[in-house]
Amino acid sequence: MQCLSYGRIILLLKRQRKLIKFLVKVDSLLKGLRERLYTKTYTSDEKAGGLAKEWAQRLGLKEGIAVTVGAFDAHMGAVGVEIKEKTFNKFF
Repeated sequence: MQCLSYGRIILLLKRQRKLIKFLVKVDSLLKGLRERLYTKTYTSDEKAGGLAKEWAQRLGLKEGIAVTVGAFDAHMGAVGVEIKEKTFNKFF
């Protein structure tokens, strides 16, 4: 776990405030977005739950099979090509 100094935390908060002000100028609907977002996060290897009976029947799958937490395609693509630290990979 990385520890941040008090000064670094203050710097990050200032940058965050600047970004929020910029985004609100782009679109006023973005005002208060952060407060509307979820606060708990999950990694993509965590189980979000099991497949419901209705959807299992619709999809021809077994009820209760694992449904994982989602992730961006690009991030999962990097995992798929076995990206390693300090390397550059292109995947399509």
